[in-house]
Amino acid sequence: MKTALITGITGQGEGVDEKGIYKKTGKVLVEVSPEYFRPTDVVTLLGDPSKAKSTLGWNPTKRRLRNWFG
Repeated sequence: MKTALITGITGQGEGVDEKGIYKKTGKVLVEVSPEYFRPTDVVTLLGDPSKAKSTLGWNPTKRRLRNWFG
């Protein structure tokens, strides 16, 4: 589990068994819902726009992701 933004929470377990536990009390504050857990999600998605360019004549207006968010 990655470091939580809230101080005092520690991660335990991995995947569907992952939990966020408050250190002071030992109480579980965050749990993964098996219903929504998607183990095959990827962290980074990369694509090649060449087919869209050749087939559709499409050209991107933004070259980098950071340009989308200012």
